[in-house]
Amino acid sequence: FLPSLITAMSRAFSIFPNPAKTTLKIVTDSDDIVEGAVFSLNGIRMKSFELNSKQTTLDISELKPGLYLVQFIINDNIISKKLIIE
Repeated sequence: FLPSLITAMSRAFSIFPNPAKTTLKIVTDSDDIVEGAVFSLNGIRMKSFELNSKQTTLDISELKPGLYLVQFIINDNIISKKLIIE
């Protein structure tokens, strides 16, 4: 893949607030159904979700404070975003 394509795909997803406490808003400009997951830094899948609209609110209240990775899978590509939970 060209780096510019990967950068453009990464910009297609926004997560906020970051740091978050109990909920995470995910906004995308993709019309595709996107699978996603929240992983701990040691690779454990903590939560799975599916995006089927341009804005989704995810309940993260069961996750302990710390640093996580939010991954989106779209068209066989994986986009990762860092998430801090307070």
